[in-house]
Amino acid sequence: FHAMGQWEDAAKDLGEVLQKKPLDVQPFWLRYSLELFELHQIPESLGIARRVANKFDLEPECAAAVVSLLWAAGGNAQRAEAETRWRAMQVTVRQSALQFITMERFLQRQWPPAAVAAAQSFIQSDVARLSSM
Repeated sequence: FHAMGQWEDAAKDLGEVLQKKPLDVQPFWLRYSLELFELHQIPESLGIARRVANKFDLEPECAAAVVSLLWAAGGNAQRAEAETRWRAMQVTVRQSALQFITMERFLQRQWPPAAVAAAQSFIQSDVARLSSM
C-alpha cells in the first residue's frame, strides 16, 4: 500500500501489526509514523517517531525523521524539541542525518509527501544550517 501512495491502508496495516506487540519498538514503526503524519494524525505520529528515534538514536533516517516531523508540526514546543534533539545528537549521526535529507535519500525510502516537505522545511531552517558547520 505504501509504494502505491495508499497511506490510509498502509497505516491501517502497520497499525494492526504494531498493536500485536505495542511495547516492542521496531524500525518499521518509523514508516507507520510517517504515514500517520501524511494523514494529519500529528500527535500520534510524533509519539511514535519519538519512541523509534529514542530506541534507534544512531540511525540517521530516524534522526532526520523525528526532527523534521517535530519542526513541521509547527508549535513552538515542537520546534524547540526539534532543535534540542538536533543539537544533542552525536556529530556523526547529525552529519549522516543531514546527508540523508540533503541527498534526498528520503525519496529512495519512499517517504510520503508531507514527510518530504517536513524534511525540506527543516533543512532550510537556521537550526539545520548553523549546527551543521
